Amino acid sequence: MVDLLRSAYYAVRRRLRPVKAGARRARDLLDRTLHPRRHRAARRLIADLRPGSIVFVCLGNVCRSPYAEWTARPRLGPSVEVSSAGFIGPDRAPPDTALDVARARGVDHGASRSTLVTQASLAGVDLAVVFDAAHGRRLRRMAPVPVVHLADVDPRWWGERTIVDPWGKESTAFEYTFDRIDSGVGALARLMTEP
Repeated sequence: MVDLLRSAYYAVRRRLRPVKAGARRARDLLDRTLHPRRHRAARRLIADLRPGSIVFVCLGNVCRSPYAEWTARPRLGPSVEVSSAGFIGPDRAPPDTALDVARARGVDHGASRSTLVTQASLAGVDLAVVFDAAHGRRLRRMAPVPVVHLADVDPRWWGERTIVDPWGKESTAFEYTFDRIDSGVGALARLMTEP
């Protein structure tokens, strides 16, 4: 009986693959179409806020958000308080692959330890920056903090809106994700220093 159920489960999964792939392509097409509008909205939000404190938020606060934090600090300067947080697993170090790829780019964030984002930690933050739309929705439910997607800040369209979590993947996945973060953080820094 268990083998029969397992067999049926995998048969359904195989049949759903094309449906999921089609849905992903449709979502990416919609995101591509909306990117110019979202970019303009992100520019307006940052220009209106002129944030003095920014928190980068991803799921575990070990791959994307700590790299963004340590990349943004020197670009935004001492007048902007920059931090990062996540939704799960406090007090964890970034994986070795993340540290190696970051060091090759001149970023040493080995001292970083994951922290949890909470309603209290968001209280003094001017702007939260996310890498995934679901995380933005989750933050908005937690606290009334302005949220922007880093992909929307970046004028360049990379083929998908989500800046994928490279956790557990090869160094090439970290390279791609960090390329996107570098591009987005660079755009954020330029927007914040515009007159």
